Amino acid sequence: KRADMEILTDTEKNKLCVWIEKSADNLNGASPQEISDRVIKILRARQAHNRAPSTPSAQRVPLTSKEECLLSEPNAHVSKRWLQRFYALFIDRIEPKQERTQEAKRTKKQCEATVQRHFYGEFGLDAELKDASIMDSEGIISDPRRIIQLDELPQFLNFQTQKGKAVGRKGKPLQKSTSANRETVSVTTIADLSGFIYGLHLNVARKQFVASFADSLNVPDWTSLKFDDQILLFEGRSTYGLVSATAKGMQTGKSFLELLRSLREQIEARNELEVKRGSPPIKFPVVIPLDNHISRFDADVLEQGTYREVISEDEESAANQLGFRLWFEESNTSHFLQMWDQVNKAFHGAYNKGRDEYKKQHKARYGEEPDIGLPEFMEILGGCRDLNLQGIWFTWINRTNIIAAWRKVGFLQDRFDPSQIDRTHFLDVDEPPAPEGPQSVDEVLALPPPPGVRKGSQDDLKNTIKNLTEYARRLESAKFNPDSIPGLLEPKPHEVKKRKRDQSRVEVSEGGSATLRQLDVSAKRKKSEKEAEQARIDKKKEAREEAKSAAEQARSDLNFWFDMCNGEDGCMCQQDPCCVLALKKCPTCGALKPHLCKVRACVEARKAPALLALEDHSPPALTSPQPFPA
Repeated sequence: KRADMEILTDTEKNKLCVWIEKSADNLNGASPQEISDRVIKILRARQAHNRAPSTPSAQRVPLTSKEECLLSEPNAHVSKRWLQRFYALFIDRIEPKQERTQEAKRTKKQCEATVQRHFYGEFGLDAELKDASIMDSEGIISDPRRIIQLDELPQFLNFQTQKGKAVGRKGKPLQKSTSANRETVSVTTIADLSGFIYGLHLNVARKQFVASFADSLNVPDWTSLKFDDQILLFEGRSTYGLVSATAKGMQTGKSFLELLRSLREQIEARNELEVKRGSPPIKFPVVIPLDNHISRFDADVLEQGTYREVISEDEESAANQLGFRLWFEESNTSHFLQMWDQVNKAFHGAYNKGRDEYKKQHKARYGEEPDIGLPEFMEILGGCRDLNLQGIWFTWINRTNIIAAWRKVGFLQDRFDPSQIDRTHFLDVDEPPAPEGPQSVDEVLALPPPPGVRKGSQDDLKNTIKNLTEYARRLESAKFNPDSIPGLLEPKPHEVKKRKRDQSRVEVSEGGSATLRQLDVSAKRKKSEKEAEQARIDKKKEAREEAKSAAEQARSDLNFWFDMCNGEDGCMCQQDPCCVLALKKCPTCGALKPHLCKVRACVEARKAPALLALEDHSPPALTSPQPFPA
């Protein structure tokens, strides 16, 4: 017998726990208020089930006094203590925790189907690496140095969102004045599958660089880690550096091409050292997996990033000179399929620590903290001679961290292993087990006859009666089950983006191999169409300007002859009839028309009373006639 203060049966509590778990799996967790509302709905459903005349007495579960009290009060809800006891009952399955928001357009890609397309799709990594002769038919990667990944990450120069606690006046808000610099620099990080880290690339919002920026590249003499265009095979890194000035400090097609050329130069310099120490050189083409940033889809970038085998020297192209094959991820998947997204947080932490130490060293030396601008940003990254500090760029990550990050996105050193990808937040949920036996009378009647029994025969009818009897007994012996009420314990659905997909960016969002999908051909076609459309617009604009100029000239000529033909000497155009004889000049706007001007302002001006005081109606002075000019 249930206690009078008990709320929900054991079966109902278990079903409620399953509802909470499935809602959380859909990335739409249930709040305490929603759990309380669901408890009330379960109780109301059980009350209606008990009152139904068709419900057998064996299936009725009476309400306790506490449950009746909850249903009798409007806007009733369970107590916090009951929720705490409920959490404790299922402590090994659920727990209250803080939610972390995630964009719906990203969460919907977190599924097993996306992983399979990423590696084994028609234009996936497996097809790309095999076509580039980097992977054999058995899935073995021949040279991990031929797979390079790069990514841009934004970094504030001097801005912190974390606020510490302080003491202030009671009843008044407490504020702190700081010299923050929210300017953002785009930092491009590059590394291959073997863990080798290539040179730094920065995109800054500048039109030109000043001398103070060059001074910030001076580093202490004692350190060997500086931007001096060297390949350090033993350390597994490059000391090359490239800074691109762009309009908004973001990667563009032009700056991305500069990066690809610099990367080619670094690989060639590395090859010389690899051969000298007895290692095989890095062969081309090199595959570069990328995200879907718009700078990758520039026509020139696609043309030079689509390497193909050539038959003759006449077919040699800029892409074959660079030797890269670009491969793109699906949009909104980089947070679990891109290597650099697994370790970028470490760069932000290292920069913040380096910036704070730079400020302290500067204050100890000069007595005040510096304002962090672009020159100071470079000194924090590369080193500062005046403060005798080494930069953080060469120490924030090592080869072991890079290899571990590759593994987290399904790359081992010689093969794929998608099972290494963290599937904790995937939306794939196991299908619930199929219920035993038919669930309605219609399903019982739809059961096929036993083998050897003709449908509609007397034996078939006896078998149907037997099935209906078993179904009725099962209903009589079953207690109230919340799952039997449609929609009562349906998990909260995963929220999806409701905006219709933009079909103009399908090629960008779908990802895959730029070479196999022939994106360079599509980009050339779109570029030529865009140029043709722009030429048509320019031609139309030029024709419109010419027509406007011709109309203004005609209007000027007409005004000239109107003044000439309406002068004291009469018609001067020598045409029969006169070209301006039937025209009337509007006194308000000055336009020449064959009728009165119908412009609203001109009509209102004609209706207004004449200001006689402002007009001179005196007779003209008597003067001697002037001779007609020769």
